Amino acid sequence: MIKAVVFDYMGVLSSEFGPTVYPYIQEVTGHSIEEIKAVFSKYWKDLKIGKISDEVFWQGMAKDLEVSAEDVGKVRAMTRKCSEPVQEMIDLVKEFSETYDLYILSNSAYDWTEFMYDQSPLKQYMKKTFFSHLLGLAKPDPAIYQLVIKEIGCKPEEILFTDDKLINVEAAIHVGMQGIHFTGAASFREAFKKLQ
Repeated sequence: MIKAVVFDYMGVLSSEFGPTVYPYIQEVTGHSIEEIKAVFSKYWKDLKIGKISDEVFWQGMAKDLEVSAEDVGKVRAMTRKCSEPVQEMIDLVKEFSETYDLYILSNSAYDWTEFMYDQSPLKQYMKKTFFSHLLGLAKPDPAIYQLVIKEIGCKPEEILFTDDKLINVEAAIHVGMQGIHFTGAASFREAFKKLQ
């Protein structure tokens, strides 16, 4: 029996910023989407585990992609806007909070996860958040799921984890949690019913 539901943030509770932000950077710099993603990944690996700050991340992105400070400001604003929770998921979370303990486990950065979460209506429904940049661990490292299981205090099989990245769901299942690969609110609801 499921007692707790753990949601990813970006791509589950909010939309992904890539489809909006990457084309904008491409337009401003002339770099390909692949080049932009490569630079993003270069700094993201340290940002998501708190080894570098958001400021250092954006400075590195600006330097490597030759983006002006003004344009970096615009990109940061876009990432925050895209990180706002979607209404359909706010409604789902509100509904689920009546029956289950709810949590967030997110590979995160202050700018587009913690900052936006702190201002969102989601906060009132979540029992606890697990943000990778504060924990020094990131999905799909098994250690982060073990930490979540310990903190929640349920058996692993009583915890459901959902993420838009299949590798992260598979890692949760590997440590004994139940998992749903998130592709949308409606399909999540259907998959959840089958687990009941």
